[in-house]
Amino acid sequence: MDTVPEVTNPEVHALAHVAQRLRARFPDIRAEAIDRMVTDAAHEFDGRPIRDFVPILVERVALDQLRSWPATDQVATGT
Repeated sequence: MDTVPEVTNPEVHALAHVAQRLRARFPDIRAEAIDRMVTDAAHEFDGRPIRDFVPILVERVALDQLRSWPATDQVATGT
C-alpha cells in the first residue's frame, strides 16, 4: 500500500518563512492574500513523494503570481 508523505515540521517552518519574505517584498499586497497564495501553491505539491524542494517551488509559484498581481488589487487596507 502506498503512503502519502506527511508534511514535516521543517517544511511548515520553511513555508512560513516563504510567506514572511513575500510579505516583506510586497508590502502593498494584503498579508492574507500572500498567505493564501503560499498555501494554494503548497497544495499543488500534495502527495508528491519528494518534499525537499517544495518550499523553493512554492516561493517561485507565489512570486510569479505576485508579479502579475493586478495593480488595482494591491491595497493593504483590503477595502
